[in-house]
Amino acid sequence: PGHTLASITYVVGDAAFVHDTMFMPDSGTARADFPGGSAPRLWRSIQDILALPDETRVFVGHDYQAGGREPLWESTVA
Repeated sequence: PGHTLASITYVVGDAAFVHDTMFMPDSGTARADFPGGSAPRLWRSIQDILALPDETRVFVGHDYQAGGREPLWESTVA
């Protein structure tokens, strides 16, 4: 929650499907400036994700690849 009112994260086993809660990896940011978005809520959501075990795989909804690198959609908490 926090990106928009419809934001949700699913944690299934060692995978977290975070959609737009976090972006990959170059921008190092997330956005809460959409209708219904909430920066404090987004902050709490990101803290919850970062509190997952280090080996948790994180799957995002977007990647704005810099420098022409291949798109990425998976990272880990650590």
